[in-house]
Amino acid sequence: MKLYASSFLSRLLWFSLLLGTFPVIVLGAFSYFKASETVQTKVYESNQQQLQQTESQIEQMLRLVDYSAIQFMNQTVVTSALRGELHSNSSGVRTVKELLESMSKQQSNELGMMSMQLISLASGWSVDGT
Repeated sequence: MKLYASSFLSRLLWFSLLLGTFPVIVLGAFSYFKASETVQTKVYESNQQQLQQTESQIEQMLRLVDYSAIQFMNQTVVTSALRGELHSNSSGVRTVKELLESMSKQQSNELGMMSMQLISLASGWSVDGT
């Protein structure tokens, strides 16, 4: 009789453990997979937002460069220099000096280090504003 009680008690203990641990294991696995999926979704959304922010900053910088280039090209010094030829006389030196001053004014801190070069393909000259 003692053997039967001990066997019954051990079976009851194993059944209770199985009945108690199985739902905990299932719930833990479900929670792990659900949390993992949520974290992956949040990381993906964060990466998307960061990518959009970087894209916006690059577009803003390109707009600023475009605006600066148009503003530079519409100056009378630049248009007159591109229409004519630069000679090594005093008027040519004065024109180059004015071009260099105008180029240095166009360089902004927002764009960082920017190198400008004005090239006239028709006349075969270039002015480097670095």
